[in-house]
Amino acid sequence: MTLDIKNIDLGKLATELRRYEEQWVAISAENKILANGKTYGETVDKVKNPDQVILFKVPQSRYSIAPTGA
Repeated sequence: MTLDIKNIDLGKLATELRRYEEQWVAISAENKILANGKTYGETVDKVKNPDQVILFKVPQSRYSIAPTGA
């Protein structure tokens, strides 16, 4: 099963994601951060099933990662 970023609630994770600023994270379908790393490859190596997570780089905290409803 391949995940779709639309199914991940980044708003619920926003506070937790601040800890991973400028790092790669792997997020499960259950909206849990399973792994993090400085590089994409490092993060992929830490998860059992990379095709079952969403991987993305967390931006600096001054940038929004979730829609604000503007």
